[in-house]
Amino acid sequence: SRGGAPKSYRYRDPNEDAALFAEGAGGILLAVADGHGGCDAAEAAIDRLLAEFAPAWTAAAAPGLRESWTSRAPNVLAALNAAILERVARGGPDTARTTLSLALLRPGDDLLVFASFGDSHVFQLTAGEVLELGHEDGRRTYYLGFASETAESLEGKYVAGAQSLAGTRAIVLATDGLSERGIGVAVPEDAV
Repeated sequence: SRGGAPKSYRYRDPNEDAALFAEGAGGILLAVADGHGGCDAAEAAIDRLLAEFAPAWTAAAAPGLRESWTSRAPNVLAALNAAILERVARGGPDTARTTLSLALLRPGDDLLVFASFGDSHVFQLTAGEVLELGHEDGRRTYYLGFASETAESLEGKYVAGAQSLAGTRAIVLATDGLSERGIGVAVPEDAV
């Protein structure tokens, strides 16, 4: 849907976003994908996250995730890109693209891993502040869903990190419109 404020750019209704909440014995995976050119890309990325990655990441034990997350992230994004291309090959629109943000919370491991691709965002709320994790002002908007993308070509197009979950009161995932110039709010952290 259009949301609470008029959009100053071309858009489609209904909303083309997809969201994921997966809980396992060891953690919770959250993701939001902002589809462009229809909902196919967003749904394909979320479906692949749920089927291929959520079971292991949310299991009672996920050894090595903290140490290897930043090196794993480009391969995860490449797998999501492949899922979109597979959906297109089965008859989805060839314009199917998406941005994406994800967060994995593993309280027993004191671990928060995150990734942000394009203009989708991850916010961490603590007792004293709200932090936007990894997003950089002025970063170009990138989309998953291009045949030319590989794990190597995705470098520099996303932000990923792993850190302590201590003090976290909430995690907020948002697609565009919150902090982008011209369509967002002046201080996104205050809005969150």
